[in-house]
Amino acid sequence: MGTDTTTDELYKKLVDDSQKKLISFAKEKEQQEKIVNQINDFLDKYPKTVLPDNDPKAPWVTISIKELARRCIQTLIDIINEVSDTLSQRQELSMTQLRRQIFKAFTKEERRLYVGFWLIILSFILYFIDSAA
Repeated sequence: MGTDTTTDELYKKLVDDSQKKLISFAKEKEQQEKIVNQINDFLDKYPKTVLPDNDPKAPWVTISIKELARRCIQTLIDIINEVSDTLSQRQELSMTQLRRQIFKAFTKEERRLYVGFWLIILSFILYFIDSAA
C-alpha cells in the first residue's frame, strides 16, 4: 500500500504541475501506474552525473571557479597549519629537518597547483606595489 500512496502522490503532482494540459492523464489506476512507471524507467536509463566539484581527483579544468577558489583557500589554511605545527616543534628538530618539513608542506602532490595559483596572485600583488612606488 506504501507504493500506491507514493504513486498517487507522484501522479497528483504531475497533474498539478502540468498547467498547459499537453498531456492527457488517465483517470484509471492502471494507466496512472503505467505513466509513473514509464517516467521512472526513463529516469533510470540516464544515470545521474556526479559534479566534478565533489570529486577531489577531478582535473582543475573541469571544476567551477567557486570550487577552485575554495580549494585554494583551504590549501592555504592547511599550509599555514602545517608550517605553524612545524615551527612549534623547532626545538626538537634540526635546521635541515625543519627546512624539509616546511618545504614538504608547500610541495605536497595535491597542493602544487594551488600553491602555483597563490604564487601567481602574489606576483601580481608585488608587481602592482612595485609599479605604484
